[in-house]
Amino acid sequence: MVFCYRLLNDSIALEKTQRSAVVTAPIRTDIFEIPDAPKRDGVKPKLIRTSNAHLLHQFSLQILSTLLKRGVVTAKEHSELLDPFIDSLTVCLSSSDVKTQVLAVRCFSQLFEQNVLLPRLCENVTELTKFSFHVLRNNTRSTNSGHMLELIFSSFKILTVILREYKDFSLSELEVKTLLQYIADDIHNRNRQATAFSLLKSILSRDIVLPEIPELLERIFEMSVVGQSDFVRTQSRQVFLHYLLHYPLGKKLRTYVISLTKQLEYTHKDGRMSALELLGMLVSKLPPDLLKEYFLVVFLSLSTMLVSDEDADCRKGAGITVEDLVSRAGNDNLREKVWNLTATWLADKKLKHKYLAVLLMDSLSKHLSVKRASALIEQLVVVVNTFSVWEGEEDNATSTRDQIVYTGILTLLKLNSISALPVSVYDRLQELMSYPHQWVRLAGSQLLGHLLSGHNCRTVVTVVPSSQVFGDNPRQKIDELIKLCLLQLRSANILPEHALQIVKNVVWFTSALLFSPQDNTEEGMLSIGDLIHRLVVFASVESSQDPTNSLKRGIILKWVGALVNTVDKELLVPHLPALVAPVHREVKNSTGPVCEMATEVMSFLRERLGNETLSQAMITADKTRSEKKRKRKRETALAAIANPESHAKKKVKVNLAKREKRKEKYKMLKAKQFKSH
Repeated sequence: MVFCYRLLNDSIALEKTQRSAVVTAPIRTDIFEIPDAPKRDGVKPKLIRTSNAHLLHQFSLQILSTLLKRGVVTAKEHSELLDPFIDSLTVCLSSSDVKTQVLAVRCFSQLFEQNVLLPRLCENVTELTKFSFHVLRNNTRSTNSGHMLELIFSSFKILTVILREYKDFSLSELEVKTLLQYIADDIHNRNRQATAFSLLKSILSRDIVLPEIPELLERIFEMSVVGQSDFVRTQSRQVFLHYLLHYPLGKKLRTYVISLTKQLEYTHKDGRMSALELLGMLVSKLPPDLLKEYFLVVFLSLSTMLVSDEDADCRKGAGITVEDLVSRAGNDNLREKVWNLTATWLADKKLKHKYLAVLLMDSLSKHLSVKRASALIEQLVVVVNTFSVWEGEEDNATSTRDQIVYTGILTLLKLNSISALPVSVYDRLQELMSYPHQWVRLAGSQLLGHLLSGHNCRTVVTVVPSSQVFGDNPRQKIDELIKLCLLQLRSANILPEHALQIVKNVVWFTSALLFSPQDNTEEGMLSIGDLIHRLVVFASVESSQDPTNSLKRGIILKWVGALVNTVDKELLVPHLPALVAPVHREVKNSTGPVCEMATEVMSFLRERLGNETLSQAMITADKTRSEKKRKRKRETALAAIANPESHAKKKVKVNLAKREKRKEKYKMLKAKQFKSH
């Protein structure tokens, strides 16, 4: 710091020293008509020591700026060292070198941003503002490069910092109007937008009231929606939000709120999202009295956006804003109006109104009272049961019906934490699990999982009647649900989360069958052996026909591990060979995540069942598989003798398939070689 200070002062003093008198060339006393030929002599120009003094200025100022920027020197701890710099920095403002002026203004800005303002710094605020206005007034606004542009930016920044940090200083009305005019010109200039927005924020933070401000802020509001870049929209939102919250607008605030809700229907997604974010910030910061006044206007606009907007992000943002709006509405009367509107829309004939009611129940579920939740649950159960039967309408209607059913089931499961679901919610369970739309089938499986979680798998079959859902013949009801689960699992396009939910349900069903007496199985029902066999076949078929896909093999491995963890060892011993077979096959033949999962399941089985029991089961499984293989070969040989023509056709078909497979493999190899070259 001492070196920097002395270097700066010495260079300034050096620049002020008197320059030596310039020696002029002697005047020629002789005059001729033809002058002498010019020679390379004469008086050489004298070098002036101060010609490069600005470089010393810049060097010392750069050192000071770096120390302040990195926090090595602070005004709180080094005020005695920094205060003498103020006079030197003020002298640098009058330098003829623009880069020196830029560095001096930058140092002033960094000093103003310190936690403690230096005494000498406060005394020079007026001179700084005069210098800044001089730069902005005397330099062209079309400057787009060079040190002069940097000086203009620095002048804007120092004014911004002074207005923001030094509250004791205030600008005149004419100066503020001048700055507002500069801002109005620069907010549309891509290179100057950042400085313009920063300066405008500083002016608004002083709560300055001028006739030019509302007109400028209307342009800012427009830019918050139609702005091309995300930076412009974000800065415009912040400025306009400050204006709405801190300026006395009176009835004009209602006009702005209504105009803002209309922007939720803007053509482009980015504009709608920006308007939605501004509305969300306004909802979260408005005083409760004002929020109560504009509650219904904002609520109805956001509700419309929930169902009518084409973009999923906009609909999600509208749901979050609605939830925030209702949570801040501490008045019970306002919430009661919301629930009355929801109940009315849920009972309406239009599908969009029903869907809107379901979405509102889903978003606002945590704000429901027990009494209101019970009433809405009963109403929602009727709607879900009504639309759970697919009637094959037009695409748009079908889509809305699917959304109502899917969202309705998820909402019911969420509302279960507030009020218990009625038994009638399970009346259409089988229709939901066989619904054409896969999301609805997933929701139906989740509803089935919720039903099973409330029953004990050890006693559900033995105790009659077990519940109103399973009826007097729970074994038959369980068999129907098992067949529906297996039918869903057979699908080639099943979702991973759906397959996982089905396996969770099947684990419960398998446990229930193991705990139930075996003589309770009627004709046409699946026994425990049949269920295990069918599930194992899913893994075998996928392993042989679609080895690149591992979804079903993975969930079957999870099913085996969960079943062994749930059921007693004694009940599993008769079925262990069938259960161990898919695990053992994946450990031996597969690679990747499936092999790792199979290895983990095998280790768990060994720990749970014991090494001897598991080894015996694996031996039995290998023996059974070998017997089946020999039997299949024997039947094939007998079929070749009994029907040679059919056998020959099969061999030709197999050979043709092998040939096509070799061709495809050759094409793939050739394509790889071509790419490598």
